[in-house]
Amino acid sequence: MKILVIGSPGSGKSTFARKLRDITGLPLHYLDMIFHRPDRTTVGRDEFDKALNEILAGDEWVIDGNYLRTLPLRLSAAEKVFFFDLPVEECLKGAESRIGTKREDLPWMETEFDEDFRRYIIDFPKDQLPKIERLLEDCKDTKDIVVFRSREEADRCLETLSAKKGKMTAEELWKRSGLTGKYEAWAFGGEPDELAELVKKDIKTATCSALCFYELEGEDLPKAGEYSIVLDSKGNAVCIIRTTKVYTERFDRVSASHAYKEGEGDRSLEYWRKVHRDFFREELRTIGREFDESLMLVCEEFELIR
Repeated sequence: MKILVIGSPGSGKSTFARKLRDITGLPLHYLDMIFHRPDRTTVGRDEFDKALNEILAGDEWVIDGNYLRTLPLRLSAAEKVFFFDLPVEECLKGAESRIGTKREDLPWMETEFDEDFRRYIIDFPKDQLPKIERLLEDCKDTKDIVVFRSREEADRCLETLSAKKGKMTAEELWKRSGLTGKYEAWAFGGEPDELAELVKKDIKTATCSALCFYELEGEDLPKAGEYSIVLDSKGNAVCIIRTTKVYTERFDRVSASHAYKEGEGDRSLEYWRKVHRDFFREELRTIGREFDESLMLVCEEFELIR
C-alpha cells in the first residue's frame, strides 16, 4: 500500500501517520525530515527530489507532509490519501501544544511558536487548501481519498484499521523491518504495556534488571549492537530497539541521568528509586532473597529503531 497523509500543520496528521505505521507496519517517511537539516537550514530542490523519488520507487510507504510543489507527483504514485481538513483554531492549538516536545518528524525541538509558522497555518485555508482540493478532485476517481474534519474521525479510522489488522508477532515485525540477523523478544516486568508504550514514543531509552537473575539462569548480559523486539502483555510486538550501552551499577549508585532515560513518572531519581525499590523487592522475593541498596543492576541503554 502507498499512502499519503496531508493537511495543515498542527492538524494531527503526523501523529496519525505514526499510528498508521504502527498498525500497518508500513515504512513512514516525513518530508520535513528530508527538507530540514538539524542546523535549521534546508536542502536544495535537487537533493529533496532525489530523496523523494527514491521513496516513491518503493513498493509500499506512508509519506507525511504537504509540500505542494511535489504533491501531484506523490498523488500519481499513491493509492490512498488521508487529508486532514480541520478548523484553523484546532490546528493552531495542535501546533502550540507540541512546542518543547521532542518529535521524530522534525530534526530539532521547537522552543517557541514561530510567527511565520503561525501565519502559515492561519493562511493555509486561503493559500494551500484550494490547490489541494483541486488536485484531490482531479484524482478522486482513481484514488481512495479519506477526509477528516476532526481528530475524533481520525481516531475512529485508526481504531477500525487496528481491529481489521490485528497485532503483529515479533517474527512479523522483524520481517517487515528489513533487518537481518538475530533478535530477542521480551516484555518489561511490572507494567509491560505502559513501559512498551513509553519506548514506542521514544521517551523510555533505558532499563535495568537485577544482575543475580542473569547469574542464576546462566544468561549472558546484553551487548551493544544487539536488537530486541519489545512485546506487550499479550505477546504482541510493539517496537524494535537496538542496545547502545550496557554496564553494571549498584542500586544506590544509579545516576539521575539513567533514571531520566528510563522515562517513568516524573523521570526523577527519587521517583525511580521508589518504584524500583518496590519492584526489585517483589522480584527478589520469588527467589528467596531480600532487597538491599547494594543490589547490583545491569543497566541498559537503547535506541528506538521502529
